[in-house]
Amino acid sequence: MTPASAARVTRVLTGAFTFYLVLLISAQVILYYLPRSIFSLETDQVDLLIDSMIVYGGVLLLAGYGWSLAMRARRVPPPVPRVLAFVFILGGMALSDTLVGVFFPPQLPIDEVFELHVDRGWTNRPNNRKPLTGMTMHFDENGLRKDPHEERAESTDATRILFVGDSVTLGYYHTARDAYGRQAIDLLKQRYPGANLAGLNGGTCGYDTRQECHWLNEIGLKLEPDLIVLQFCLNDVTHQFDPAFGQDISRHGEFLTITRRTCRSGIRRAISKLVMRWRFGRDLHAAAEQIERFAIEDILEEVPDAHVERAWRIVLSELKRFVDQCRSSEVALVLVCFPARAQMERSDVSRDPQERLARFAESESIPYLDLLPAFRAAFGAGADAVKASFVDSTHPTVAGHRVAGEATAAFLEASGMLSDALATGAGRD
Repeated sequence: MTPASAARVTRVLTGAFTFYLVLLISAQVILYYLPRSIFSLETDQVDLLIDSMIVYGGVLLLAGYGWSLAMRARRVPPPVPRVLAFVFILGGMALSDTLVGVFFPPQLPIDEVFELHVDRGWTNRPNNRKPLTGMTMHFDENGLRKDPHEERAESTDATRILFVGDSVTLGYYHTARDAYGRQAIDLLKQRYPGANLAGLNGGTCGYDTRQECHWLNEIGLKLEPDLIVLQFCLNDVTHQFDPAFGQDISRHGEFLTITRRTCRSGIRRAISKLVMRWRFGRDLHAAAEQIERFAIEDILEEVPDAHVERAWRIVLSELKRFVDQCRSSEVALVLVCFPARAQMERSDVSRDPQERLARFAESESIPYLDLLPAFRAAFGAGADAVKASFVDSTHPTVAGHRVAGEATAAFLEASGMLSDALATGAGRD
């Protein structure tokens, strides 16, 4: 390429790029001034549009200046057109990405209940106070739920009972005082006014046995509990967490409310959002809830299929790890199983999950409390029983938590676990 032909190519390239910018800015101006009845933009999209117009305007001034220089040039070094072509292609892609980003704005960081965890997927954010299902969740420095209306002034010689579990233990839908663990502790304090009892709420929404086992090793045992009450929910079998799946909201809706890093690329955000809509529909929250609502029925079949049996093998192996961790740390353990709503609808629904856990507890010589009899004794069976005892497929009402708390307190007394824990706590003085 001669210097003269290079000059002609340079004029074409700079002119084409300048014209491209004029078209983009014109499109932005039209979008900005279109009546909202024809095309509506959210506030954050309007802000992005204005910012991109300012950036495009600055680039247009530079491109126009370059084009004016190219129009006067008669000779240009041959490498210049190749460099300009490379720069203009990259610049055009970047500017197009910015415009696409207006229609697919970055997701604002969600300052919610959870934060990402490399091994457990998510965990309660320490020292956090955020709303969840209509209730404000308060968490201490260890991510334990606390009662904001009660100053925690626990002496070091208090007998600490740690309640580990998922959203049932956390007290989903309810205040911290309504959670079954807190109700059990309050009852025991009334019956043993001289005892220095402290209840610790180690529940985390969506956790299964594997995650609880990891949490116990990382946080729970460091709290030096004298007794651990492990709550088991039937969806521990159906919704097991596997780190290999990453942030898969089809398995775990908790990832919808985690502070996430925002992707900078508008095109990538567009592709990601379109793919998610194709997979799960427009309402991602509804998709996550729908999957949660129907999966639990699988383990209540009279003859469980192969994937249910495989899930049970995984769960029981993780339960064994949990038991072994408690034994190696010389901490007493009680296993408590909550029923599912489906088991309250009819008295003839399968009790296979509870029977499996009973056999496991017997083989491991650990105390086991099946709450299904207590729930049926308190509420009966049928539509009225379901309404009184459960908010949804797995979460009890306040009355359900009260029944669970009373049954747990009575079981800890009758089994001798409470007296052992009090003796252990007193021996730490």
